[in-house]
Amino acid sequence: IYKHGLVIAFSGTFADTVRYLEALEDLPWAIAWDNLDYQVKNYPIAEVTIRVFTLSFDKGWLGV
Repeated sequence: IYKHGLVIAFSGTFADTVRYLEALEDLPWAIAWDNLDYQVKNYPIAEVTIRVFTLSFDKGWLGV
């Protein structure tokens, strides 16, 4: 089994972050996240970095 990861970074509020994570979990394919960094830079806006991944039997990622 291969683990294919990706780092996603964005700015937003805490509520924005929760909505984004809910949207990731509601995707029709299995995607998981294992790390989230939430740094408030200018309240209420934070810089958010999320590490997400999928598991696959294929070595290539997204047909690459």
